[in-house]
Amino acid sequence: MVRPYNNLLSLIHHGYHHLLRHLQAYVRKLRVTEVTSGRTPSLARNWRPKIKNYLKKLEEEEYEKEILRDQLAKVEIALEEEHMRATEEAEERKRLEAHFLEAKVEAGGLKKKLEMYLGEGPATDPQLLKIALSKCREELSSKTRVLQDMERQYREVVPRADFDRLQRKFAAVSNSHKQVTMVHDMLKDQHETVLAAHEKVVAERDGLREENQTLRRAATPRPDWNRSCWKILFLIVNKLSRTISNQISLCRVAEYLEGGISRWRELSFGKTSEQMVDVLISELTGSQLCVTSEFIDCKGKEPGVPAYLRYEGSVRNRCLGKRDLMLIVEDIWAVKRKLNNKEPMEVFVDTYFKERYHLEEVRAEWCYSLADACQRLAHEEQVL
Repeated sequence: MVRPYNNLLSLIHHGYHHLLRHLQAYVRKLRVTEVTSGRTPSLARNWRPKIKNYLKKLEEEEYEKEILRDQLAKVEIALEEEHMRATEEAEERKRLEAHFLEAKVEAGGLKKKLEMYLGEGPATDPQLLKIALSKCREELSSKTRVLQDMERQYREVVPRADFDRLQRKFAAVSNSHKQVTMVHDMLKDQHETVLAAHEKVVAERDGLREENQTLRRAATPRPDWNRSCWKILFLIVNKLSRTISNQISLCRVAEYLEGGISRWRELSFGKTSEQMVDVLISELTGSQLCVTSEFIDCKGKEPGVPAYLRYEGSVRNRCLGKRDLMLIVEDIWAVKRKLNNKEPMEVFVDTYFKERYHLEEVRAEWCYSLADACQRLAHEEQVL
């Protein structure tokens, strides 16, 4: 918006400052003149009224300037109102033009219908056709927007037939899910029952295993059937000797021995039945039986002898059985593992028996009895 009073205000402002600078320069000049001529008091008295007049004029000019500013502000407000009024009139004129064009289009349409009705031929006015085309495009765009709104609003809507079909399918799936859930619960109960039975069977199996191991450790060894057969044979021979004659039975036994009856008499002289069975088995099989003696000769105290067998003289053989041997060996290993002992076994066995038996002779009896039992029962599977 153009403001016609800007130039006037700038001129007034420029003139005011120009006059003020002129007066200030003139006052400085008068002061210099007074100082140089020495007439300062008299000049001050002469120029004081003039200065007052100038100041009064300056105040009047300032007042007029304020009045002009107020008038300028009022004029600017009025100009703004005029501009707004002109803008509204222009918009109103545009609306009227649009209404006029619409009315013209409607008139053209009516004219075309009238011509078609009267049979005067089609309307060929290009301007009317252009306006009609623009209106058709506007209607097409509005209908397109309405269609898009409808599609957006009814995007989640499904047909009734599809909805019913989905409902039936959902009901069928729900029923099948319930059946599967029931079967799952039943199978779960059966599985828990089987797990409980399995745990019970496992516990029973562990108990039987422990009982079996206990029985295997504590059971007596199976008899030596070969030797038993020879004992039975010897008993039969003794029975025959009682029924027939001692001379005939000895001759029958001596037939199977090398050296005949004289050797048999030499071998069986002064022996008990048990000893005679051992001699008979030894002669018939050609192998020496392992005979456990009542006393064991010790090996001395040489450096080559194991530490737990260093003893001089002879000691009584305690004739340890398989069960006693297994208990002693297991206890030795348990103590060695508990103490985490890294010494050789012969040194640890010597320490083991020294802690339990303080008498050297008793300790030697147990050590040699243990060694003898290990040698006698080395063929046993449980001892191995």
